[in-house]
Amino acid sequence: MFKDFKIDTKVDTPIYQQLVNQIRSKMSAGDLAPGAKMPTVRDLSAEIGIAQGTVKRAYDELESIGVVEKAQGKGTFIKGSAAASSLQLIESRKDRAMIAIDNMFDELESMGFSQTEIGIFLELKQMERESRHAKLKVALVECNPEVMHNLIEQIRTPELDIYPYLLEDIRSYPYKIDDDTDLIITTATHFDDLREIIPRDDKMMRVALSLTTSSVHDLLMIPPNSKVGIISQSTRFGNMMVREIEKYHLKVECDEPMLFSKIESDKNLDIESWISDKDYIVLPENYEKYCSNDLVKILEKAEGKGKIITCAYRMDRGSEIQLEERIKGLR
Repeated sequence: MFKDFKIDTKVDTPIYQQLVNQIRSKMSAGDLAPGAKMPTVRDLSAEIGIAQGTVKRAYDELESIGVVEKAQGKGTFIKGSAAASSLQLIESRKDRAMIAIDNMFDELESMGFSQTEIGIFLELKQMERESRHAKLKVALVECNPEVMHNLIEQIRTPELDIYPYLLEDIRSYPYKIDDDTDLIITTATHFDDLREIIPRDDKMMRVALSLTTSSVHDLLMIPPNSKVGIISQSTRFGNMMVREIEKYHLKVECDEPMLFSKIESDKNLDIESWISDKDYIVLPENYEKYCSNDLVKILEKAEGKGKIITCAYRMDRGSEIQLEERIKGLR
């Protein structure tokens, strides 16, 4: 079913987005029905000849827009609401909505209200509901963009407006977090520092982070004496990866972390040779966000050879529960 996918590396559209678009086209055509199980990342990668990381990113994107859902230990499935048949459901809901509105107008007109009065009532009621469901303004403060992105992905919900700030920026411009902010989230590492900059204990919340289980698993699977390279967007994240490798006593040869910016700017660096000399390359999750398309293609080639390990951090379950309770209380 998927062998007919056409991936064009010459166009500006990222490969993962091309995959997303073609999967959605198959849904619209009815080739992928609600409840259909998608191939594993590994299987689809092998079938259409693109990197596993690219397939994973496409699946993540489809999940974020509500097209697929992932069942732990079972796989990835097409959501009924995203299949072609859902278009009929949407039309049906619209028809029912129109009927309900007509009935409301009929009842209000029978009570003697004019169209102008009815319009005013509707506008007032809409304003009331919008006020009731106003989004919470949340400031997220972290010291490196990689972990910042991990946190945003984890806490993002329709009821929150998230404003990310690097800790160094807040040190220089603390007024960026204004009085309208409902909640300030930071990691346990930076909580005390941030409290000195912004003495708002009533609005601040600390969360605990840990490397994801899949990240730990992939690191522990590195054979002894392997050559490992680390590339990151920030020096802090690169050093965090070094500490993780030391934490698990991995007997590997690990180079000093490199930055994407250095790779992009250093004309004397042969990055392909550097990568080929390594057995494994450790990268932040969604590394495509931090580098050029040319570098992405080089890294995807390495990923196709099984060299790439992506790492991410997540809040622990205790922090998740506390955050849910805090947001519920603010609502």
